[in-house]
Amino acid sequence: MTDKITLSREIAESIGAAMEDDQAARLPFDAPLFWFFNGKGGTSKDPRVQQELENRQAVHFGGWMVRQSDMIEAMENNGLSFPAGKTWVKHDGYQFQSNSLEDVYHCRNILVAPIARRTRWVSSGDDDRTFSAHFDRDKGHTKSHVQMLCLLFEKTKDGLRLWHPVVLTVKGMQSKKLNDALRTWDTVNKKMREQIAPDVPPYFFVTPLGTFGDFHDEQASPGYPSRITPIQTFTGNITEDALRRSFVGEVAAALMGEYLAKAQDWLGAWEDGGDDTPAALPETGGHNYNQLHQAAFGKTEAQGRSHYDEAPF
Repeated sequence: MTDKITLSREIAESIGAAMEDDQAARLPFDAPLFWFFNGKGGTSKDPRVQQELENRQAVHFGGWMVRQSDMIEAMENNGLSFPAGKTWVKHDGYQFQSNSLEDVYHCRNILVAPIARRTRWVSSGDDDRTFSAHFDRDKGHTKSHVQMLCLLFEKTKDGLRLWHPVVLTVKGMQSKKLNDALRTWDTVNKKMREQIAPDVPPYFFVTPLGTFGDFHDEQASPGYPSRITPIQTFTGNITEDALRRSFVGEVAAALMGEYLAKAQDWLGAWEDGGDDTPAALPETGGHNYNQLHQAAFGKTEAQGRSHYDEAPF
């Protein structure tokens, strides 16, 4: 194919600025909140046991979690069905660190088009946390917290299809890993993208985010014993046809601009150290894995089987 992908300069520049700036209100539209959690991992010499471990999906590899109530509200308010094309595991009565019980879904990886992000810095204490728009060691504001507004896409037999806006939320080293994944996706496809869409920023090509391939964990940061399963992007082979299919298109690009305009109060809410996030959000890795392991067998609603190494589009 030789046709070039083009996009309105006004739309391209507006989204680019929102993603590059550290803009740090509630959103005036439905946007389910997805947070990343670490995988349990584990290996076995018995192939059957190893397959059983991997069948646990995000529990084993790490991935995204979302409240069922958030998904239902977005679906009912906007006439949507559950997003297709991924293996979602449902768990009833998951216990958060706040001791509240809520039904959740989790999934290894998702397909998103980033719109804008906001960043703040959080004090490290568990109680009476304070926030700042900037890193401040003297005040103890040393833990980053990033939230990114995106369009979620689903994979159907006819290609990628826009689902609805969502918000991804990550803290600590996963904030850096999220940024690293975005940069990696830009880098691995940059040469081909510049050939077929020389004037279109990378944010208008759907980005796979989550975990891919075999289980991988690493030290959270030097000097600390804790380990994380880092947020990744797909780095396997992407053909030109697949990359073209990942372009969001003019309609979705225009919607990204509309959602960006509506999200200005939300983007600015963290500029003065504000806190408008739900109190019950868990810390990354602070999950009851026994609950999730049980959810991965029998008492689940899993849709399909992930093919870990196949192209996402």
